[in-house]
Amino acid sequence: MIRRPLAFVVFVLALASPATGGGQPGGLPEVEAEPVIPTLPWDQGKVALISQQFADSIADLRREFGKLPQPEAGSRESRGYLFLSDDLRLMENEARELAARVSKGATQDESYPIYRRLRTIILDAREEAHRYEFPQPVQHGIVRARTLLIRLDAYYD
Repeated sequence: MIRRPLAFVVFVLALASPATGGGQPGGLPEVEAEPVIPTLPWDQGKVALISQQFADSIADLRREFGKLPQPEAGSRESRGYLFLSDDLRLMENEARELAARVSKGATQDESYPIYRRLRTIILDAREEAHRYEFPQPVQHGIVRARTLLIRLDAYYD
């Protein structure tokens, strides 16, 4: 067993303490928390409207992304471009499916798996957009789409 002096253990614990900003490497701030949205009763019309707005925003975002030049194959930027391109493709398909199902009367339980998958994909897309430093219009498009998806939280959580 390795024995460490007590002062060293206290120092390491102090660095890891959220109060000192040591919770993330390099003293970075903690990841932003998701906003707390009050739960609302299921409203088919409102959910259908927001789902359609979300699907439209993803289609717009994908068109905007399509205007970007594709980076050189094998580059770091190329990998990020392909990751984000795939995330947007998946989101567009799932968003259209969610909007179509809800507009045809799918219940909260019936549409929840698609909504949950979209929440995961949009967080991945947001991470890719920041990691590979995509232009602001793409990042803003992801924020707009995520804002609409957050509006759905009240009906699903």
